[in-house]
This record gives sequence, C-alpha cells and structure tokens, in this order.
Amino acid sequence: SDAQLERMRETLRARLRFRDASVPELAVFNPYLPNGRVRFVGGGGRLDGDLRVDGEGEVGEGSLRVDARQTRLSVAGLALQGDVVVDGRLRRGDLHKGDFDLGGTTIRLRKVAFSERGGAARKDWWADVDMPQGQVAWTRPASAGGELRARMKNVDFLLAMFADRADYPAWIGRLVDDGEATVSGDWQWKGDALVLDRIHAANQRFQVD
Repeated sequence: SDAQLERMRETLRARLRFRDASVPELAVFNPYLPNGRVRFVGGGGRLDGDLRVDGEGEVGEGSLRVDARQTRLSVAGLALQGDVVVDGRLRRGDLHKGDFDLGGTTIRLRKVAFSERGGAARKDWWADVDMPQGQVAWTRPASAGGELRARMKNVDFLLAMFADRADYPAWIGRLVDDGEATVSGDWQWKGDALVLDRIHAANQRFQVD
C-alpha cells in the first residue's frame, strides 16, 4: 500500500562502499569542481568511498578519498603537477540537491611543481590543508566555501595565484622562501573568483594579517 511504501522510504537505509577503485582519467570529476577554476588536466588515481544513505536521498555521513600520483591540475589559472590526496568527509548531505557539509576534509599535496606567471619554475613544494568547516553545492557549476588551516613549504603558490613575482620587491621573495609557513582563513568560490578572506600567514620571519 501507499502507507507501507511511505514507511519503507522513511526507514530505508543503504550503505555504499568501494575500495581502491581505479579511475584512469580524473578529469571525469571536472564538471563537479568549482567553475572550471580547479580542474584535472591529466592523470588517473585510486578512489575509496563509504556512504550511508537514507530513503530520502540524504547522506548521514560518508567519506570519499582520492589518491592521485603525478597528476596534472589547473588551479586559478596555474598549471601544476604532483601527488594529491583528498580525504573528503561528507555529512548531512542531500543527494538530490548536491549539498554537503565538508567539515573534517583534508588535502595533502606533495612533490608539486609549477611555474609562476613570470616563468619562474618551482618544484618540491608541499602543503597540508585542513578544512574544519566547509560546504559544497555540487550543482553545475559547483560552489563551495568554508574555513581552512594549512601548513606549507612556503607561500610561493599563494603569491603566484594572485601576482607575478616581478610585481613586488625582491625582498618579499626572500621572506616568503624562508621556512615553513602556516596559513589560516576563510575561502569561497564566488562566481569565477577564488576569494580568500581573513587570512593569517606566518613563517619564521614574517606575519601577515
């Protein structure tokens, strides 16, 4: 009966799990990334997932891990290559709307090489990014935002996203290249722009708010 079907929908629970699935071309995920400003250009990886879904199509909790080695990406107009591990945490998600809480998600970047807008090449850059709070709407195009906390080799990549090194005095380069940096603040993909707000960055020689 209709009542029984309604009760089944209210009580139904499902769990979807997969481990070490091969993804030959990670570019298949590009339609779900923010506005084309972050996209996979080449390379494959491995995928793990564990999702708990109810009859209303909502995810109570779940995880999605992407492990890519020497993959090529485009981030805010810059090309980079390296190892990327995204350990995504999904909570209170709605599969129909594509809205998810990303709190607890981490991103690890290793052996990263990229070129600045002026042509200077960088290599062996690394970063660990934690998102204690965050939301994503996997519509097309996607939108996302939240908090971030990061440790990184230096802030070279952040500066390269926003300016050519030739745009500022040489002593700034000497400062940012010296030692591990910590960064915290808010981030948001807004239209075609990546917005970083309330940023606090520091290393052994400088502090910027």
